[in-house]
Amino acid sequence: MTHSGYSSQVISGGYILVVPLTVPEFLASPRLPPRLITASSDLTAIGPGPWALAWVNQHDSDLQERVAFGIDDASLPEVSDWVEEKRLTGEWGWPRIFTELKPAKEFLARFDPTGAPTIVGLGMAAEFVDQVLADHPDEPGMGTYGYVDALRRRGPLAPGGLELGYEILGEELGGDFHSWHCNYLEPLVHQKLGIQVNRYDLIEGLEAARLAAEFVGRPDVPAEPVTWRPWLLVAYGPTGTS
Repeated sequence: MTHSGYSSQVISGGYILVVPLTVPEFLASPRLPPRLITASSDLTAIGPGPWALAWVNQHDSDLQERVAFGIDDASLPEVSDWVEEKRLTGEWGWPRIFTELKPAKEFLARFDPTGAPTIVGLGMAAEFVDQVLADHPDEPGMGTYGYVDALRRRGPLAPGGLELGYEILGEELGGDFHSWHCNYLEPLVHQKLGIQVNRYDLIEGLEAARLAAEFVGRPDVPAEPVTWRPWLLVAYGPTGTS
């Protein structure tokens, strides 16, 4: 079932390509599916990331993500040229996000990554956008994270996607996200707040997601010391979780 109502309720924070996560043993829960969608690159491959830029120093994690996307050494130069072009036009932002849906679809069609990533739109309720922009002011000579650039445009998410639900994400230094799953907090949120995740392991409804984000951000909760907010995840194509 597709939804279009979200497009008038949330602001687009961009689009990512997510390789669905096979849930590791430490995250296993009777409420979680065996495979899930997350916007955290700490948990699964999300790209194309810094590995796709020829001028970025590569790390082991970059190679692992490139392998997960099935991009070999022979095809890497073409991918790098393409991503650099999209970076210069503002269609790809650091460290691994498209600011529009079209180039995300183009990447899949052109490079046919074997990891079968899903296009996921990131949406933020309008009430939080000013907070994010205030936390990330435009500073001369400094780069802008891709999701911040997308939020500044204050446009809606593209219509025609499948609304999966809200993930509680923490804004990591460098432009990536932590997930509440990074600290195994879904069971604690369920226990303390009675919030039940849906079949995609996400929270249905902004109010419940807001309460969960506020809880995760409390100093007495064992979460990463970052700012936590609810983000709506919308899939454009098969989710790879069923």
